[in-house]
Amino acid sequence: MKNKEKIIDILKTSRVVLQSLTDLYSFPGSEFFNETAFGEDLLNLQTYLVRSELTESFSELIEIFNTEDLEKLKIEYARLFIGPFHVVAPPYGSYYLENGRLMGESTIEVNNLYNQVGLVLNESFKDLPDHIIAELEFLIYLIHNQIDFIEKEEYDNYKTINDLKNYFIESFFQNWVKKFNNVIIDKSENIFFKKMANYSNNCIDFILNETTN
Repeated sequence: MKNKEKIIDILKTSRVVLQSLTDLYSFPGSEFFNETAFGEDLLNLQTYLVRSELTESFSELIEIFNTEDLEKLKIEYARLFIGPFHVVAPPYGSYYLENGRLMGESTIEVNNLYNQVGLVLNESFKDLPDHIIAELEFLIYLIHNQIDFIEKEEYDNYKTINDLKNYFIESFFQNWVKKFNNVIIDKSENIFFKKMANYSNNCIDFILNETTN
């Protein structure tokens, strides 16, 4: 394989970017959405994306987070993504891919892709398979395996995972996440979540660019 180290570096960078999104979409105050987790994300971004707009944007997000009241973030998170009555920005792929439907055909197809690589949603994850965090974790898992297969020089396995990743991104992920983020930008009443969604859109552009190159 040509440019082996370069490909690994690109994959590790993508993994770091996706991990930062996974943490940002988590519930405020959880083990993933807090000062420590964000600090680790920033350090990783600075390692792989020196003087990058993404790194600068994430650093700005941390600054905003440090000035926000955690309880207010929890309330806005619940209003946007949970309910209980009206969910402003449903964090599920099928909602945007199937005209507001939840647990649609696309949800089943995504879950089948998880099963194809032996992934089963953790029992502690009380949500649908096409939740934004589940899909981000799936991409991180695939990238982790890509890196492992390259390092072991198992290039056929690498290609299989790469093809699956590209199919997932092109058929599902890229077709809804920006729509979801744009609802957050338009409807959120909190600057942190507006900035977060804008950062996420830029991350998606980065991932798509690295996927097509």
